[in-house]
Amino acid sequence: MRVALGVPHHLEEGLAARAERHGHAVVVRAGDAAELALNVATSPVDVAIVAATPTHVSDSLLASCDEAGVRVIGLITDDADRRHARLIGLGDTVLASSDWADIERLLTVDLSSTLGS
Repeated sequence: MRVALGVPHHLEEGLAARAERHGHAVVVRAGDAAELALNVATSPVDVAIVAATPTHVSDSLLASCDEAGVRVIGLITDDADRRHARLIGLGDTVLASSDWADIERLLTVDLSSTLGS
């Protein structure tokens, strides 16, 4: 899968290494939601993994990802992140401290079966 990352710098390298170790290509790295939204619109991306903070994920980023057919997975570090994700409608979330296997499970869920298609 082609992965876009929108996470704080201190998480980025480790997350990119884990993604690549599991066969995914990190094709975009962005510092904030606006930068990621621009890249999603112009780059071949399958999934965006973002910190569930106001800096890294916004309504407009989710709209850009929806338009481009990019799945978004939010990384939760605390209750504030959880509230922000809920507020903007980001449903796919996992704890930032989770193993890659937890992220991988979200990557492999067939959305069509959950949407009734």
